[in-house]
Amino acid sequence: MPLVDHYHSCPRPHAELVSFIVEAMQMEQGVDVPLLGRMAVVPVVGKKPKLIFHGAQELNDVLAGSC
Repeated sequence: MPLVDHYHSCPRPHAELVSFIVEAMQMEQGVDVPLLGRMAVVPVVGKKPKLIFHGAQELNDVLAGSC
C-alpha cells in the first residue's frame, strides 16, 4: 500500500520528484538522495510502516554547525 498516492500542494516538477522519492523509499533497497541521506520505509507487523532516515555527512555537518 503506497504511503501517498499524489501531491496536490506541490508544483508539478516538485510533485513528480516527491512522488519518485516516496516510491523509491518503499522499495526494498530504499533510496539515497545526494546531500540529504538515505531513506526507506520499513514494514512493522501490526503497526504503520516506519520511516528510516540516515542523514548524509554533508547534512550532518550543516546541522552540527547550526547548534
